[in-house]
Amino acid sequence: MRIRVRTTRATTTSGAVASLCVAILLLAACGSGRTDNGASGANGTKPLVVGTTDKVTSLDPAGAYDNGSFALMNQSYQFLMNFAPGSSDLKPDAAQSCEFSKPTVYTCTIKSGLKFADGHPLTAKSAAFSLNRVLKINDPNGPASLLGNLDNAAAASDTVATSP
Repeated sequence: MRIRVRTTRATTTSGAVASLCVAILLLAACGSGRTDNGASGANGTKPLVVGTTDKVTSLDPAGAYDNGSFALMNQSYQFLMNFAPGSSDLKPDAAQSCEFSKPTVYTCTIKSGLKFADGHPLTAKSAAFSLNRVLKINDPNGPASLLGNLDNAAAASDTVATSP
């Protein structure tokens, strides 16, 4: 599955990183495929509880771009790309790969077999919908400002995304 994002102008490295971070957030509702209730680990250990003074403003990826909300979303949802633990290196998560296929087109190939927490399949159409939703909502507290150079995202089918 691929999703391609067309921008209005050539994307700079910082713009690319910002757009990628937003894309990562937008697939936040994708589940990990767990079938247990998460009450204990595989070896019977108790879950880790983390305390924070950061306020969680929203768990909607289109409406939150703050430390408190992101810390919770990062532990609860799967992203297209994510940082390797203890590193600043982006690694594929829900995406198999992401790259610029043209100077103004960013393409992510999504791993097959992924599902949202409710069991529905995660497709390129789902990813494009999520990106376009952030643009449409344009919440001042959300990540829409990071997508300033994004026209839209589109998928030609469930498996192949194309630029309009």
